[in-house]
Amino acid sequence: MKEVLLSFIFALVVGSIVNGLNQSAPNSEPPGAGPVQTTPTQESQPQHDAPSTDRPSTEEPSQTGAQLVEANDSSFKSTVLQAEGPVLVEFGASWCVPCKKMAPVLEELSSEYSGRLKVVHVDVDVSRTLCDQYAQGGLPTLILFNHGQARKMIVGYTSKQELVKNIQPFVL
Repeated sequence: MKEVLLSFIFALVVGSIVNGLNQSAPNSEPPGAGPVQTTPTQESQPQHDAPSTDRPSTEEPSQTGAQLVEANDSSFKSTVLQAEGPVLVEFGASWCVPCKKMAPVLEELSSEYSGRLKVVHVDVDVSRTLCDQYAQGGLPTLILFNHGQARKMIVGYTSKQELVKNIQPFVL
């Protein structure tokens, strides 16, 4: 029993080290995208297989008047890739603490840039295909799409000021 426990702890430590190395490596551009500028942040979290539960509703205005749109594997193309203007997509999960910290920031951006920027949430526990395609470095992963092409990628929690700096060139 002691040997099994030690083996498990060893595997856990090695997995954490490997995951940390993967997160510190530069992010590659999403498939089908042109050049993507990646901005790593401090609070990247590894992905976990856990059920999604308490993410706020989408398409409905929140208390701040912001409209966060929910996208999934079947609606991503029409919601994001075929959108007319810039779309900021957050790949996150309800169990992800940095994702929860990003929610009010994204709601503020959605409200402040209403009509000029669409803010979309993709639950990685529901949309595994999209997660595998775009959010491999950690959570939350934020990707700014413009005219269907990924233009910027930020992995981990980031401040509102940093987000504004990254989206400003693409917002009318």
